[in-house]
Amino acid sequence: GIRASAVEWVMSSMEKSGAEEEGVQPLDGFLKGGTSPEEAIDEVVGEATKGMVKLDDVQCVWKEVVHSTITSSYEEENKSTIRQRDRRRSDRRRRILREEEESNSKFSFDGGDWIPAERPFTPENLAAMSQMLLELMNRWSRHQRLLSILSIYHREVNRAYLESTGKLDAAIQERDNLAKVVPPNLEQQQQQMTDNNNNPKQEQRQPTPTEEDSPQPPPSMLPFHIIQASPPDTASIVVTNWLIGLFEPEKDVAFMDNWPESPIRQSGHDTNIDSTIVTKTQSLDLLTMYKLARPHFEEVFFVVSDRGTDTHKRVSDEVCSYKNVLCIEYEDLLYNNKKELRTMVRSLTEKFRNRYAYYFGIGSNSDWLAVENELNAVERLDAMARVMSDMANEPADKLDLKFGVHGGYQSGEPEASPGGDSSAVKTMPENRRRRLSNALPDGGCEITWPQPPKKSIQTSYAASYPGCGARMSWNLIEALTGLWTGDDWDNNHRGKRVVTVKTHYPHDAGQLVPWDNEISRAIVIIRNPMNAIPSYFNHIYEIKNHLPIHSERAPVADWIEWRDGMAMSQITKYATFVDYWMERFDNLNDDRIFISYETLTDDNDGPEETIRINNFLARSEGIDPIATESVPCVWRAVVKYKDQVSDPQKRRLDDGRRRLDPEHHDSQRSGPTERPYSPELLEAMSKMLLGLIKKWGDRHLRLRKILEGYQQNVHSAYLAQSSKANVLHPTTKNFHIFQASSAHHTGSTVLNNLLVGLFDPDADYKKSTMITKTHEVDLLSLYKKEMPNYKEIFFVVTKGGEDPSTQVEICEYNNVLCIDHEELLYNNQHELHTMVNNLANKLQSRFQYFLGPGLLDETKKMDAVKRLDAMDNAISALNLDGKSGVNGGSTSDGNERATHFEVNGKSFHIFSASPPHTASGVVTNWLIGLFEPDKDYSFMINDREQTVRNHDMSVQIDSTVVTKTHISDLMMLYKKYRSKFDELFFVVSNRGTSQQTRISAEMCQYDNVLCVEYEELLFSDKREMENVVNNLTNKFRARFEYFFGANSDYLSEDKVTSAIQRLEGMSQVAASLADQPYSMSDPKYGVHGGHHNTDGGRISDRKVMGSFKGKLFYCGGAQGFLHGRKNFSYSTFGVFLANSLFPDYEGRIEIQPGNKVENSATPLTEDTMKGASRDDLLIVHSHQHCEVSVEDFPGIQLHINAEYYDLHPKHLDNIDGKSTLDYLPPGMKSFVIGPHDNSSRSIRVPFCSMRLWYLHMSGQSELKKIFDPLYKPKNTRKNFLLYINSHYIEYRERAALALSEIGTIHTAGKCQGNFEAHPADPDDNSATQCVPFGDTLRPPSIQPISGQLGVDQQHNNMELFSQYRYALVMENTDVRPGYVSEKILHAYLSGTVPIYYGSRFVFEIFNPKAFIYFDLDTPHQALTQIQFYEQNPSEYEKMLNEPILAHGQETIEKYFSWDETVGNGRLKSQIRDMMGLG
Repeated sequence: GIRASAVEWVMSSMEKSGAEEEGVQPLDGFLKGGTSPEEAIDEVVGEATKGMVKLDDVQCVWKEVVHSTITSSYEEENKSTIRQRDRRRSDRRRRILREEEESNSKFSFDGGDWIPAERPFTPENLAAMSQMLLELMNRWSRHQRLLSILSIYHREVNRAYLESTGKLDAAIQERDNLAKVVPPNLEQQQQQMTDNNNNPKQEQRQPTPTEEDSPQPPPSMLPFHIIQASPPDTASIVVTNWLIGLFEPEKDVAFMDNWPESPIRQSGHDTNIDSTIVTKTQSLDLLTMYKLARPHFEEVFFVVSDRGTDTHKRVSDEVCSYKNVLCIEYEDLLYNNKKELRTMVRSLTEKFRNRYAYYFGIGSNSDWLAVENELNAVERLDAMARVMSDMANEPADKLDLKFGVHGGYQSGEPEASPGGDSSAVKTMPENRRRRLSNALPDGGCEITWPQPPKKSIQTSYAASYPGCGARMSWNLIEALTGLWTGDDWDNNHRGKRVVTVKTHYPHDAGQLVPWDNEISRAIVIIRNPMNAIPSYFNHIYEIKNHLPIHSERAPVADWIEWRDGMAMSQITKYATFVDYWMERFDNLNDDRIFISYETLTDDNDGPEETIRINNFLARSEGIDPIATESVPCVWRAVVKYKDQVSDPQKRRLDDGRRRLDPEHHDSQRSGPTERPYSPELLEAMSKMLLGLIKKWGDRHLRLRKILEGYQQNVHSAYLAQSSKANVLHPTTKNFHIFQASSAHHTGSTVLNNLLVGLFDPDADYKKSTMITKTHEVDLLSLYKKEMPNYKEIFFVVTKGGEDPSTQVEICEYNNVLCIDHEELLYNNQHELHTMVNNLANKLQSRFQYFLGPGLLDETKKMDAVKRLDAMDNAISALNLDGKSGVNGGSTSDGNERATHFEVNGKSFHIFSASPPHTASGVVTNWLIGLFEPDKDYSFMINDREQTVRNHDMSVQIDSTVVTKTHISDLMMLYKKYRSKFDELFFVVSNRGTSQQTRISAEMCQYDNVLCVEYEELLFSDKREMENVVNNLTNKFRARFEYFFGANSDYLSEDKVTSAIQRLEGMSQVAASLADQPYSMSDPKYGVHGGHHNTDGGRISDRKVMGSFKGKLFYCGGAQGFLHGRKNFSYSTFGVFLANSLFPDYEGRIEIQPGNKVENSATPLTEDTMKGASRDDLLIVHSHQHCEVSVEDFPGIQLHINAEYYDLHPKHLDNIDGKSTLDYLPPGMKSFVIGPHDNSSRSIRVPFCSMRLWYLHMSGQSELKKIFDPLYKPKNTRKNFLLYINSHYIEYRERAALALSEIGTIHTAGKCQGNFEAHPADPDDNSATQCVPFGDTLRPPSIQPISGQLGVDQQHNNMELFSQYRYALVMENTDVRPGYVSEKILHAYLSGTVPIYYGSRFVFEIFNPKAFIYFDLDTPHQALTQIQFYEQNPSEYEKMLNEPILAHGQETIEKYFSWDETVGNGRLKSQIRDMMGLG
């Protein structure tokens, strides 16, 4: 550094003096003339450094300067003061050592020579100083030197604070309780201290600078440390990587084994404990580890995972009670997919945050525990799962240093290494879409998309108090009118072009629009405040915790905390809301209507209430809503959209009455529904409602009726809450429940066990003191007889057929609840939980006037579930069970239950769970032959309910021993059905190396999973068939011997013979159906017509097992029809899609290393046409040209219409002048996917979906970048906007020029915004090309960059796009609703914000908040929006963080599910079903 300064000084001096090259002239009397520049520089350096000491002398200098200064200042004091100071220093050092001997070092510090008492601070000063230092340590933890210094300061200040408040002794005592044994290192210090005491001279020796007075290294580089200490097989690797992800996401796992005797191991090297924040160990001696580690850190935390009740897999409850120990149950560490992973991380971090709040002190705002840290933890665990999968087949001694995962990792933690791909997207709840309706004959309706009004209309307010269904009413109004709706904040940028404006005004969550004076009408929606206020709070909770809206209810504790501080003010605001909308309008009957949320959502009254809204809108100028007779259809589609189930036998689980639940039963939110109020709040709410009734009741009768209903409910809750203590104790005999039914077989046994589980869970069947089962018909007589014994009598009645005891008038009594028999049916654990929850809510709602609002909480519901589980187990065991009242084999209701197959009293079930086209039919029929040789084939469909079909009928899973399925998520199946059986087995057939025909090797390692290879299932004669059966049975016997034993009757020679005979029968049936249509099938063997043994063999001269249905053809050639456009890319594009849709056809395409393409599909030519048959399949891409007529192809055809057919040089018109986007190829065996309307021969699929799947299958991109918001790419924000195009479209050029007025745009094609230069159409039928600006005419804000790029970068270059905040990606046309090209997709994949114009169908696919729609009719809206984002970077960041897809999982399933790995293969199934391929 000195030399660099010397060079600069010499050179500048030479310039000033005009020195010549031959030498330097005399400079300021310092340099002699004639000195060369090099010599001058050396002389300057020597002069500058001659006063400096050598490195060896630095210590001496320090002693002379620093130490002597301290010493001289001391000498100025009088001798008595010096002696006093020395004595105090000596005593002080002794005290520190003694304190360290007796306790951990949490409050100890090295005070040095500074005496705090000489400069006293107030306790408030010291507390603020301590907090300031702690925040600095958190903020600058990346600077370890600074961190170690601040850590020492913090300990000193903390001790001074305790001394100043008189709490030091108590703190020392607390430490003494935690550390009663002196650690070895402290014992050595104690011995040294004893030696010093025995040698007074040594004690009085003046310390040297190199000993005590010289600066000492800090005891730690970090203020705290976390030890992840867990028993084996407790998912500890999940805990470790979660913690590292929070604090040091890029660090490797650090292992502690016998420390400090052995060093910490990290990254394959020895290291110190203070080099990392998290260490992992399997030692459970936490107290010893604490004593050893505590002197190095300000605090040491322990995070432990426990499992089961085995003491070898748990730490003691006493240890878990320490405040610096967090114990986590194994079940809390399980996850199957990315959504569950995020939930798990959030839950663990919240536990960590709450447990250690005493240290971190700032709770959820701690920099260590911010949302970004949680995301880092999710990313790390996701990466860990992938590494575990990759290393499953590696040797056990291979170790991944970063994640601490061994090869062949099974870990004894089957679910900790999430059972499958942890990034897999699980089916999520459907998102409600805003829709409109067209009236159809007979009251039907058709759901389409809302449009902007084409003429001036009269806008109304849609006002609602928060939590009153604003979003639902928004959707409903759009559906009724077919017109846009808006909101008071104009979030959708629709301005005045809306039929209604949603607002919560005068509540502070809403506002009036700037053009408020133009709105003279209003629809006002209100809800019982007892339910609206909690719903509003849930919304606040979701926003505060960065959760999706309408996804999760807040915990009850959070509600109570918020309620006690805010609910009273919300009650006042509710009254203010009603007052405002009553006072605003003069014409009370026509300018404003009040709608009750409860009535609007009621099964009986909801359609009528919707008709009121429809009629009100019809009286608004310019609005023509849907026909009245179609309103009920719209209401069902929008309000009751969840009830539109595909299975007509499924009934809704409610009683048709108005709901009083805290959340409407259709709410998508999960979490606790209890929202208890204090008596004071309920009383205030009741008085508020009475005031509104008195004020407005005479002027508005409908409002009066609504408010009176609310007030009665609130007052009943108040009375119940006031006497709740008495109600909750059944011994006081406050009430009794009679479960009454005059008919048998109405589910009364299930209901009785449910009621006893809710109210008296420990009682035996028919012996409850609170529940009495009766078949008495005359309920009134029973009521009169029993009422003197109780304060209230309730009747719960099950209805079945024309039961006279359940007449309508009886069911209308307030203390009678009638339940349909169908509401008590359930098939699995999910349906059981749903049934219990629904009926408990009904009971709570119906009898709330007496029981109060919070009696049937989640605990009581779980008691009921457990009791019904016990009842089902009793049924399965075929034993008499006194508690559940169940006879062996069936309930007393006559509901038949299947008898489980058992081994030594234990039941089991077998899944033949294989990917398609892996000879799974052979596996299934072999298994059925072993266990139930005469049974028909049962198949589990991959739908939401996992329906099991047999003879085209839905059956119970336990109606057979063997079930076949193509569902590959074995862990999901195991979790879902494990409760029904003592054991589940999976037999899987794998084929080849493709992920589509194999399950993971990790799954095959589980003890209850048997994997066989496809080649083991092939046979061509009876002898080979017998060998196949014997080999499979031996493998089965060896794999599952732990359950069946070595000599099970199920695996005897007779059973093997039965299996061989069944496979013979299957082969014969397969041969007879080979030439039949695919729709023909055999229910016993599961063989389809035209199958050609795809999934089952037949005895023949060759091994035909697993052969294909037919060959895959495609239109190909060296050159396509379009000028200059190679046909190869389009050919392979179509085959890529076909590989996923039709793996049962011969012909595939794969990308090999070096991007080499291998295509085994058959190009359609005159020669290959000769060998084509009706079993073959032809793929025709819209940009391809076949040298033969496709109409002559004998098999099935699928035309992939990406954009338009090349039937005419102008592309968009065919020979009849019609748009080729409507074109359907001739022939009933020709089908189309593309921008078509859905029909019997076409399915609407946007090209962007095809393109994304092509990029995915060819390895060029990942689906999760589009599907998962966590993986959404982000641009660098370096530049404003990129515009890449050469095809001239006038409106696109106009848009580019307008955008250049906001910022500098870069162009990488011929198009530059020169819209006035209309180019002539080319003669060669190619696309019209833009005319660039001349250099002198081009605006300075438009900068071409084409010359700086290679050809590869000029087209759809992701890296180039990623450098821009926006990309202009407007379509060439918007002639069809389904036309959405790859342009917007490429923008998303690069992380930039698309500025898009095209079909409004884009809103069906992509989230409107994640891109900017450049409406040609109102371009200023997009321009204003972009200017706003440019001026507000934080708002732009919010847009970047928006999910890409419009409706999440629903969009994935509908438009992107090209195979079973995505969205359950829904799109694939639709396409195959359309083509008759099943």
